[in-house]
Amino acid sequence: DAFWSVLPTAHKWLGHADLIWLSAAPTGAKFYAFNTAFPSDNATAFPGITDLYVKFGIKPLSKVAVNLDVHYFKSDESVPIGGNKKSDNVGWETDLATKYKYSKNLCFMVGWEHFKPDDAYAGTGSKGPEDHIWLQADLKF
Repeated sequence: DAFWSVLPTAHKWLGHADLIWLSAAPTGAKFYAFNTAFPSDNATAFPGITDLYVKFGIKPLSKVAVNLDVHYFKSDESVPIGGNKKSDNVGWETDLATKYKYSKNLCFMVGWEHFKPDDAYAGTGSKGPEDHIWLQADLKF
């Protein structure tokens, strides 16, 4: 079996879309398909995920930072995808985020994620790519 992180730092290490740890039910995927700790009632869970990633960042202004992260996910065990076929290729995720540090205690962020599933993720029930746009404000006090 594979290592399981009790409280994963999903955004920092597994992409911002959370599709690996928290598969999106509205698209037909099974919840927690690659997290054996919390399988859904009728889901088969596949232990472990490997995240191969590269991260780029620039700071064009003193208070503005832009980050681009590209992730490639592989399952630690092959997933049945129909018939006798199996695959460990889960998919690609691209994250683009812009951060504006308004003050020492307030930061605004906007981001976009694109997840393109591969054979193993499609085997869990979801077939199409997904895009998410998000806004976030961090306030420290």
